[in-house]
Amino acid sequence: DEVNASVSRGTEVSLVRRAGKLEQASQATSLGVSLALLVPDRFSTHATSDLRPEALDAFLHRAIAATRVLEPEPERRQADGAACGVGATDAELDCVDAGGEGLTAEARRAHAEALEAAVDALPERARILSATVHVADSTSEAARVMSNGFEGVHRSTGFSHGVEMTLEDRDG
Repeated sequence: DEVNASVSRGTEVSLVRRAGKLEQASQATSLGVSLALLVPDRFSTHATSDLRPEALDAFLHRAIAATRVLEPEPERRQADGAACGVGATDAELDCVDAGGEGLTAEARRAHAEALEAAVDALPERARILSATVHVADSTSEAARVMSNGFEGVHRSTGFSHGVEMTLEDRDG
């Protein structure tokens, strides 16, 4: 009766440093499809990252079949298409930090080293038994279409950094 389908992709890059050395560097990319289905008053959600055409066909058939066995929810319906996506745009929501897109490996390394230097500069340095620094950034995009006529695209960026420390109490 109704469908809400989205396709998304994202990338995350992270660095971990400990004791002045790179401990881990990783980059992960994800692609996926998700569906919210209403099949004769029965609602379900499904997701897959297998985007091969034959796998998507099987995914869709299994999703519809699984939805048919659920309890009916006759009151559940999508909002009117004119009401979906009304409001602030991605730009107004400040979801994308243009300064962070396309960060270089050198910029990430320099940021991680600056965090390490800040830890090293802490007073009473001898009380820090170990410190691990992490720096990560991500980008994501999603496109959504709904059977009520809504179509939209959303982009966002994310950043994180921090330090995990093991400390020794003054009394040992």
